[in-house]
Amino acid sequence: MESALDGRLRNTNLPGSKGLMPVYEAVINSIEAIEERSLAEGKRPPEYSIRLGVERVAQLDLEANSGSRPGGEIVGFRIADDGAGFNDRNWESFRTLDSLHKVDKGCRGIGRLMWLKAFDKVEIRSTYEERGEIKRRAFAFDVENEVTEMPVDPEAGEAIGTVVELRGFKQRFANATHKTPERIASGLLEHCLWYFIRAEGVPQITVSEGAEDIDLFELFDAHMHSSSSCETIKVKERSFEITHVKVRADRNKPHALGYCASGRLVKEEGLTGKVPGLYRTITDEDGPFTYMAYLTGDYLDEQVSSERVHFNIQETAEGLFDETEISYSDIRAAVYPRVGVYLEASLDEVLAEGKERVESFVSTKAPKYRPLLGHIPEERLLVDPKMSDSDLELLLHRETFEVELDILKEGHELLSDDGGFDDYAERLVSYMDRVTDLKQSDLANYVAHRRVV
Repeated sequence: MESALDGRLRNTNLPGSKGLMPVYEAVINSIEAIEERSLAEGKRPPEYSIRLGVERVAQLDLEANSGSRPGGEIVGFRIADDGAGFNDRNWESFRTLDSLHKVDKGCRGIGRLMWLKAFDKVEIRSTYEERGEIKRRAFAFDVENEVTEMPVDPEAGEAIGTVVELRGFKQRFANATHKTPERIASGLLEHCLWYFIRAEGVPQITVSEGAEDIDLFELFDAHMHSSSSCETIKVKERSFEITHVKVRADRNKPHALGYCASGRLVKEEGLTGKVPGLYRTITDEDGPFTYMAYLTGDYLDEQVSSERVHFNIQETAEGLFDETEISYSDIRAAVYPRVGVYLEASLDEVLAEGKERVESFVSTKAPKYRPLLGHIPEERLLVDPKMSDSDLELLLHRETFEVELDILKEGHELLSDDGGFDDYAERLVSYMDRVTDLKQSDLANYVAHRRVV
C-alpha cells in the first residue's frame, strides 16, 4: 500500500451496530464491477448476478457449547459476481488508498478499509479480460501484511468474475448485527434499494446459506406496495431528488426518510408524526402500507463522511453561512410538504378520522373542552385516530392552558390601553367572547365534577 494502513484504520470509524456495512459495500462493489462489464458488452445489469453467502462456525464445533445459537456464529461472508474483475486498472486502484478511480460514482477508496475494521482477513480471486486475453489474479488483504499476492488456480476456468471472502468476523460486530439470512437480505435490500428503483436496473442478487436461497428481486417485489415515484426539489438553490416508495405494511417498519449518497442508504430518520396525518400504518386503494422517502443529490454526495456512516451536515444553519449552508432543518422543511402532497389522499382520510376522534372524546368524556375548541388552532388538534384517552386528555389540557395564557395576556394589554388601539371596541368584544367560553368550560368542568361526587 502507498499509505500507512495501520494509521488509516485507526482513523476509520465503524460503529459496532454497522458491522454488515462492509459486507453490503462489497456487494455495491460487485454491482459497479457488473456495470463496468455490462457497458463494455452492451448489456443490462439484470443479465448478470451476485451471490452473497453466509458462513458460520461448523455446527459440530458448537455441540459442546449448549448456550450457542442454533446454526452457529457467523464467521464470514463470500461475495461472488460475474463483473469485470480485477483488471490492471482496478488492481492498481485497490493497491492505492484514497484512489480516485470511480470517484465519479461517489467512491472514495475507503471501502476496503471497512473490511478490515470488521474482519481479520480478506481473500480475493478474480478472472478478468485484459487486451483480449483471459487472466487470473489472487491476493489476500490484512493488517499485518497489507496486500499479498497468492498463487492462482490453473483449473479455475475462464468465466469472468470475482470472489471476495471476508473472513474472521470480529466479535463486537458479529454480536451486534443481524443473524438470519432473511434479516441480512432485508438489510442489504434497504442498503441498495436505490439500485432496484432506478431505470438501469440491478443485477440478480441472491443471499444464500446452505440450501437456502433468498432472491432479492423476489424480496423487493414482496415488500413493494406499489411503484415508486420521483420528483426534484430545491433547497437553497441546490437540487435534491425525492423517491417516494410505498412498502407493504407487514414489514413492521415505521415511516422513514432515508438520506442516500452515491446510491447507498447512509442515514435514516423517522417520519411518523412529522407530517400531519402520517401516523402508524396508512392505507390507499390497494390496502395498508408504510411510506419511505429516499433523498439523493450532489449535496449529499459531497457531504457524506468517508466511511459513509453519517453526513457532515449541521442540524441548523446559523451565523455567516446561514444563506448558503444547508442544514437538516432546511432539508426537512422542503421534504415534509412534498410528502404531504404525495400522500394527500391517504392523509386526508387519517386527518378526518383524527378530527372525529377529538370530537367524540370531547362530546362523550371531556365536555369541559367544548367551549374552547374553537380557540385552539386547527393544526394543533391534528391527532392520531388511535391516540389513547389519557394522551388526548393531556393534549387538550396543554392546549387549553395555552388559550388561558393568551386570554390573560390579552386582558392585560386591554387594561393598559391608553386609547392607542383603533380597534379597541372590536378587540374588547372578542376578548369577552373568549372569557365567556372559558367560564363555560369551567362550568362544564364543575358540573362533571359534581356528577362524580
